[in-house]
Amino acid sequence: WQVPAPGADALDLSEEDFHVLWSGVAEIGGGLLLILGGLQSFPVQIPAFLLYFLTLAVSPANIYMFTHDKPLAMAPPLRYPDDHI
Repeated sequence: WQVPAPGADALDLSEEDFHVLWSGVAEIGGGLLLILGGLQSFPVQIPAFLLYFLTLAVSPANIYMFTHDKPLAMAPPLRYPDDHI
């Protein structure tokens, strides 16, 4: 399905690369916030809540890739059935 990728053209990225990039930045940011929360800078529940919503946002794409046997763009092809679960 098509998901909007605002700013992907300005960054010269494909839609897929744009979504990989923003979700990766969100994961790193959430991890850093968890560390700060562990240092008692602010409640750890805030980054946990944000990472929960990130999981909700990316889970449909992960389920789609798993159920439709979509390969990763950078991964070598897998031999069926030996390399599959």
